[in-house]
Amino acid sequence: MDEAAQLLAAPNFAQFGTVNADGSPHVDTAWYVYQDGALVIATTLATKKARNISNNTNGYVVVTNRDNAYEQAQLKVVLSKIEPDENLEVCDAIAQRYTGKPFPQRHYKGRVAIYLEVVSCKYHVARV
Repeated sequence: MDEAAQLLAAPNFAQFGTVNADGSPHVDTAWYVYQDGALVIATTLATKKARNISNNTNGYVVVTNRDNAYEQAQLKVVLSKIEPDENLEVCDAIAQRYTGKPFPQRHYKGRVAIYLEVVSCKYHVARV
């Protein structure tokens, strides 16, 4: 997982897939941080991704290299925990990673950090 770990360590975008209550897929772009074998995504409890992963703890994440869309890590994930982030500590750390600044939208209530354990990882680079 060395190449995948390098990809996950960089500020790339994640496509976070969850399952809606009716069984249909829901995919949302997310910023994340990879730490201790887990992806951490900051959001609010009101988002569909937070509601969905709370109800069905299995998900899928695809992280694509910002500079090469043909390089990606495909991750099967399972919810480890959801923790409050009311002081925006996790959210700010993630925003700092992508923008170099704290997260600007300070007014949202119900901020949480979603911790996703990586169950399996497939690293792929298409040769074009």
